[in-house]
Amino acid sequence: QASFSEVLNQIISYMTEDTISEYDIIVGCDSQNTNRTKMVLVICVIRKGHGGRYFYYIENIAKVKDIRTKIYHETKVSLDCAKEINEYLYMNTEINYSFSIHADIGKHGESSKLITEIVGWVEAEGFHCEIKPNSYVASTIADRISK
Repeated sequence: QASFSEVLNQIISYMTEDTISEYDIIVGCDSQNTNRTKMVLVICVIRKGHGGRYFYYIENIAKVKDIRTKIYHETKVSLDCAKEINEYLYMNTEINYSFSIHADIGKHGESSKLITEIVGWVEAEGFHCEIKPNSYVASTIADRISK
């Protein structure tokens, strides 16, 4: 298991292998409940047109029962991670990249009533926000790992 600083170094190493390409960095989070809540954070680095890599972190926390608290916690974890990565890349590289947060919310289901506030929060923090069906880092990659 790599530390966060090792992951940051791996991201920079991957991006400096090809400084001509453009990169998308996407952070997303999903969680599943059992007797506890399994929270999975995914950092995905896409080299446009040439694949990518992802890193993930799993944390088991006290069971989160309501959807609002769960979505807010997932978003906070994603934003905290994204800010650290973005600041680190800004200070340590001149590679061209875009950054977004994938939220595990969509127009169908209970999470639909949270779209305006979650997207507004993420954008107020300076990041682009995707929701389902376009939020594949949260709703597909993190979802699969969390199960």
